[in-house]
Amino acid sequence: MKRYFYILLLMLSFCLASQKSYAQIDPVLTGMIIRFTNTSTKQYSKQMAAMSAQTEGHVWLQSEVESVNNCLKEFDDYLNDFRNIIAYAAQAYGFYYEIHTLCDNMGDLTRQIGDTPVNAIAVALHNKRNDIYVDLGNTCVGVVKIIKDCITQKMNEEDRLKLVLSIRPKLKQVNNKLFLLIKLVKYTNMGLVWNEIVQGTKPHNRDKAQIAKDCLKSWNLNAKSVKSKK
Repeated sequence: MKRYFYILLLMLSFCLASQKSYAQIDPVLTGMIIRFTNTSTKQYSKQMAAMSAQTEGHVWLQSEVESVNNCLKEFDDYLNDFRNIIAYAAQAYGFYYEIHTLCDNMGDLTRQIGDTPVNAIAVALHNKRNDIYVDLGNTCVGVVKIIKDCITQKMNEEDRLKLVLSIRPKLKQVNNKLFLLIKLVKYTNMGLVWNEIVQGTKPHNRDKAQIAKDCLKSWNLNAKSVKSKK
């Protein structure tokens, strides 16, 4: 009887040990992550090049504008790849509400860029607003890295659960940044970009009256980009 008891105990210990640390390999998701990682590196380099397009201060070459436009198109493909990874991973990890919100925000962003395509370029050229593209891209990379760790690293169920639960707040950050990008594309025009360049050439020792006039001019430019709802 003791012999059977020890055998049963040994088998139970083996089962517990086998469940303690393992990796959940998913070849489809792994392939999607590899593709996303490769494109994210290229996208980051192109975005940094687009952010430096304002170096001349008074004129952009046609090639520079086309480069920014191509960068925005690739950024859209980049976000689509991210959405595909999250949607696939949601089958295993949940967070469906965040996925639904993500799809809605991406749809709103696509429609907004379609309505005001020049404004999307203006955001990329505006020195104080163009970092949203890099910031959003880095946040997406952070989410994908967590998913990659979940399927490749060996860990116990408790650690894996903590890692999975950390995806949800990261997705909320992505949605918040997407919402901010939608607003920036809606309200940023080339007039604001030009005004930023002009203000940068003025001396810093201006009086309060001149500063107030400059602020009023900036507000007027912002107001012109707002369309009333009929």
